[in-house]
Amino acid sequence: MPDLVRQGPFSYDSIPRTSNGEYTLTNAKFNADNGEILEVIVNAVKIEGDGTADSATAATNKDPDHGFYVDSLTNPTKITLVTNPSSGTIVIYRLSNRTTAQVDFAPGSVIREQDLDNSTNQTLHVAQEAIDIALKGVVLAGDDKWEANSKVMKNLADGAADNDAVNKGQLTVHDTTITGYRDTTNDYKLEAKDWAQLITSQVKAYSGGSVTGSFLEDSAKNWASGITSDAPSAGSAKEWAIGGEATVGTAVAGGEYSAKKHAQDASTSAGEALASKTAAAASEAAANASADAVSSIIDNFYDKYLGAMADDATQGTNPTPTGEWAKDSSTITVSANTNIKVGQVVTGHSSIPAGANVLSIDSTSIVISANMTAASPETDPTLAFTGYGVYGTFNGTKDGPATDNDGDALADGMLYFNTTDDVMMVYDVTSTKWKQLQPTTSEMTAIQTCHTNISTINDFAEKYRIAGSAPGSDNDEGDLYYNTTDDKLRYYDGSSWTAFGLTEAQTQTEANNASVAMSIALG
Repeated sequence: MPDLVRQGPFSYDSIPRTSNGEYTLTNAKFNADNGEILEVIVNAVKIEGDGTADSATAATNKDPDHGFYVDSLTNPTKITLVTNPSSGTIVIYRLSNRTTAQVDFAPGSVIREQDLDNSTNQTLHVAQEAIDIALKGVVLAGDDKWEANSKVMKNLADGAADNDAVNKGQLTVHDTTITGYRDTTNDYKLEAKDWAQLITSQVKAYSGGSVTGSFLEDSAKNWASGITSDAPSAGSAKEWAIGGEATVGTAVAGGEYSAKKHAQDASTSAGEALASKTAAAASEAAANASADAVSSIIDNFYDKYLGAMADDATQGTNPTPTGEWAKDSSTITVSANTNIKVGQVVTGHSSIPAGANVLSIDSTSIVISANMTAASPETDPTLAFTGYGVYGTFNGTKDGPATDNDGDALADGMLYFNTTDDVMMVYDVTSTKWKQLQPTTSEMTAIQTCHTNISTINDFAEKYRIAGSAPGSDNDEGDLYYNTTDDKLRYYDGSSWTAFGLTEAQTQTEANNASVAMSIALG
């Protein structure tokens, strides 16, 4: 059967999402001068806007902000979404003035073509929009059947009369009720019997009159008086009263014993409880002492090895949150952990030991290097987290941190690692400076170069020597030596040392002789 024609749409465009957020108006072209506006639906959600903004700036200047704008206010051909979705469909509706006539003709007035066009277009467009609205509903198709266009009908009331349509909820209730009555009545009867008296095994469900599936649970009788291996694994009432399998000294379940067993052991348990209390108190004291010792060891270590620091390190912001804590605890719960860093010194209340450093940060839980001497007051005090040492500002004069990590004076032998030069530094109190313990990367490269070429260096040292007299041994033809007595460079010809050129005195004598000869020659 051929499709019905002239079924629209006439007044709206349904367009798949584009990559640039631009959508061409075809059926939804509108004339704002004739009282028409646009309505845009993005993935079934209407966005703000009516087609009166012609740029992104104009759209955001609307109150509220418009979600789209047109390319022209006088002759719009497309819209652009301010925020383009990642997928989906954009539906653009043209909405005409449906409440009042755009043109009011008066008797004896001049009728202009534009007025006739505007009036006609308003009537036509309202009719087109009405057709589109009607066709989006349930309509009678060409085969004389109602067409729902594959849409779900929602909010359908429950049918009452014999010829009324029914909704899915009614069918579900009906099917569940009938099926349940049919399938479960007999099974319930059989299961009820087992729940009451079965003691040879656990109860199973029945289906179609037969036992099926896994064991469900023990029967009432088994829970009450079972004492054999088929008794409940958690123990029957009888077993919990006198003992597992009716024996006082036998555990009932999970290593637990009967009431009778516990009654017999009551006096012993009381003594053990007192001893446990004493031991628990001792354990708590030992734990606190151990925690203090560990914190002290960690703090002492970081007072010797301060950590790593770069040449451009700065102290940064020292935060001042509020905090609370318990007595003998090393954990502070702060209002915010912004700018709190490991190594900072914590101050702000008398119960915080002096020099306590931050050891770890877990959200707003801050662990420090000492236990609190008292609980925090009812009103959380304001604390200060201050960075010293490697957590402070790099001191160019000292070539490293200006103090230790507690803010105290530096001492001989303290260490830190310079991450800019990749070298370990040690502090010298006498010079009040950090000194380098190892070569830098460039220095190490030079050392490696010498090591690689050591044979060449040694060979040159053997061929060139400096001495006050000619070397008498280890001489090879071509060797050189500089004589510091007469300031002349000599070479070894295989049998003796021969000087290069003349000495200063010889040069002067030669010059004098040449001058005399010149004078004689010139008369």
